[in-house]
Amino acid sequence: MKTDTITISSKGDSLQVALDRIEGLANTQKLSQKDSLYLRLLGEELFEIVKGASEDFTAKFWAENVDNEYVIVMEADAIDLTEEAKQNLISISSTGENTNVFGVMDRIRSLFGVLAAGIDTSSLPGVTSFGYGYNKADDDLTWSLKKYRKAITENNLDPAIEEISKSVVANVADDIVVGVKDKKVKIEIYKTFD
Repeated sequence: MKTDTITISSKGDSLQVALDRIEGLANTQKLSQKDSLYLRLLGEELFEIVKGASEDFTAKFWAENVDNEYVIVMEADAIDLTEEAKQNLISISSTGENTNVFGVMDRIRSLFGVLAAGIDTSSLPGVTSFGYGYNKADDDLTWSLKKYRKAITENNLDPAIEEISKSVVANVADDIVVGVKDKKVKIEIYKTFD
């Protein structure tokens, strides 16, 4: 089942309608109150990720499920930024050592900002050193929290493991996928309820 697609803006226009649709989906699928609240929290956090990455945006927002797997999606057109704004985003990503990026949600916000700006990531070592969970094939670019989580665990990267343990969204969501394809930037948050 899929909710209506709602157009939301950075000002929060129609956000409440979109969140109400998520709750409606949860109620229709007879999720517990706790699971319904988790789904709504993930929707709110998704909005905050995108809002933190771009001061001015309009995006499509929806949720859907197949059986007990739910996905909340926000999709926006890659935007044209001023050269100064692009340089600011590049400075975040080019070193892989951004001191302003502290947690996993900040990393996702930064990656979304770079992708939304339409910046060519092939010349940005910071994006590829965004690290584990990153995948580039042809013109498609994705990053997955699930793959990131697995890789940092396998490589015993204690600071990264600690960073993930502090993120509410990273602990509630099963996966967060950030990607760009055909000039569309998309963030998907996945959650399966038993």
